[in-house]
Amino acid sequence: TNWLTNSSLFEKFCVKSFKKMDRDNTGSVKRHDVYTGLLLIHLQIATFVGAAACKPVSRKVVYKIFDEIDNDKTGNLDIKEFTQLMVLLLSGVLTRIFVQYSLTILMVPLIARLIIRHYASDELIDSAFGAMNTDLPSFMKKIALFMSHLPQIFISLILSIVVVPIFLNNLDSFVVGVAEKTTDFTDSKKDE
Repeated sequence: TNWLTNSSLFEKFCVKSFKKMDRDNTGSVKRHDVYTGLLLIHLQIATFVGAAACKPVSRKVVYKIFDEIDNDKTGNLDIKEFTQLMVLLLSGVLTRIFVQYSLTILMVPLIARLIIRHYASDELIDSAFGAMNTDLPSFMKKIALFMSHLPQIFISLILSIVVVPIFLNNLDSFVVGVAEKTTDFTDSKKDE
């Protein structure tokens, strides 16, 4: 858990989500209602941070964690169990959002620039920027400036399309593994 999942805002969010999923007002939610509700939560989050940042976990994983959190094994979760499930599943979403934006905004441009500095010759870099210092018309200087940034733009694009998704998939696997270990740990604590 973290500061956000311990906040009153998160608690209100869980209660509101629980009430939406508890369509028959029994005070509990079923497996399929939880997964459907989780998909709706992901859609709401996606409107603010982008779809790629909040890829939902699979139905199989949600059901597995659901079954491990369902203390009384009724196939339903009460509000307390539901909140535990949301902490596990949404902390992974928050981690994914943070990592994706950190990689995209900070790391990808930095790595692209380092690649260019490492592989490009000093003469090539100097000639690209030297063209901007000549007596060219202003529109030609703008074109030269744009052209000098093309390698970094191209490398950043490749990193964003290939490396960031691979990293995020590994992060998703890690978060699911942590969620499964956490539920296994809480189950073993209950048995003691």
